[in-house]
Amino acid sequence: MTSIRRLAGGLLLAGNLHAATITVNDTGFAQSDDGVCTFAEAIDAVNNDTASGVLASECTAGGTEDTIEFDLPLPAFIDQPFMLTVSRSVVIEGPGKDLLSISGNGISRILRINNVVLSEFTVRGLTFTAGFAGDNLLGFDPSGGAVFVDATVSPVTFEDVRFENSAAGFAGGGVALVNVSSTLSALRTFRRCHFVGNTALGSSINEVSGNSGGGGGKYIGGSVDVLIEDSTFESNVTLINGVAPSADGDSQGGAIWMVSAASSATSELLVRRSTFSGNSAVGLGGGLAIGMATVTDD
Repeated sequence: MTSIRRLAGGLLLAGNLHAATITVNDTGFAQSDDGVCTFAEAIDAVNNDTASGVLASECTAGGTEDTIEFDLPLPAFIDQPFMLTVSRSVVIEGPGKDLLSISGNGISRILRINNVVLSEFTVRGLTFTAGFAGDNLLGFDPSGGAVFVDATVSPVTFEDVRFENSAAGFAGGGVALVNVSSTLSALRTFRRCHFVGNTALGSSINEVSGNSGGGGGKYIGGSVDVLIEDSTFESNVTLINGVAPSADGDSQGGAIWMVSAASSATSELLVRRSTFSGNSAVGLGGGLAIGMATVTDD
């Protein structure tokens, strides 16, 4: 049986009614038939609709609109030293941002959200920590230290999530939000989220613009609509590698850098009941740096 649901913007999402709950029961990152279900295996189960193995306690096969949950001794720390990509609808349901941390160990971006088909993504109740983006992805300069979102028009929601102590060579030490479509906007929602101690390093220079990036906490690219509610941006930093910033470009937005590449790819940012404290940038905008965008402070 197939269900059809209407998403924001009038888009339709069709899918089989079968859904699976996939339970992570191990804090490692192995992907093998060893009788446990790791976070990496759970993401694979969602993407491929297959179980991670035949032994008991392996990840069950995904379906449509799956949920990943965690059955771990708390507080728990998951070691994730390589990037995971989720491309199908999923709710990642953590036990609480003070109870579960997923770490990139300072060597890897933790999660990429990228849809193959129109999907919905929700992440709740966990902390992303010590992510690092030093590589170019899809032609974008090193961005999104903890999380990189390029899910085109699919809605993505983060609730009660902490992004902490992560870094990117170019933009978005905590998270980078981009959209490969220049005509259809994508909605990204952040509720009760905490961005703390993230850094845009300014160690990568865009070859076209000559800009060294920005957005210690968050980078927002073109054709991305962002709603931020009841959230905190604290002690996020944008740096540059010992070069004086230009008056109009380099190392902007200690907390958030929002930029559109063209007037046809403008973005909208709506911020409600949120706090910005102790953020800094070598260039413009210790808290916020905005270019070619519509901004609403509600």
